[in-house]
Amino acid sequence: MRKYEMKALVAEDNEINRHLMRFLLERLGCQVDLVSDGGEALEVWSPGSHNLVFVDLEMPVVDGDEVSRQIRKKEKEAATLPVPLYILTGHGDERMQQSRQESGATEILGKPLDIEKLRRLISTVVVGEAVSE
Repeated sequence: MRKYEMKALVAEDNEINRHLMRFLLERLGCQVDLVSDGGEALEVWSPGSHNLVFVDLEMPVVDGDEVSRQIRKKEKEAATLPVPLYILTGHGDERMQQSRQESGATEILGKPLDIEKLRRLISTVVVGEAVSE
């Protein structure tokens, strides 16, 4: 299995889901920063600090939509390229896609994620970074 040298931020309030994401991402060679709510995610993240961001939609303190909005605002202020930002949810209806568009998230991903889906997603990000360099 190909290993990717990337740094990911995972904001997830469910401890089991948080550790599952770390396990899967580390198996793919990513360095992972874990936080348990959106407020912590905004404290840890800064433009250029991570190659990937995964945020749970429904978290305490600051939800995934607001984390996405705040990250996009900070990127705009710093004039940096947008980080691939994925909102994780157990829901999957049309409201989620509208929410994604409004918050600036790259994509809404249904839970649970598996390692093959993450591998495909990361390989797409790697190709995109190679093209933009």
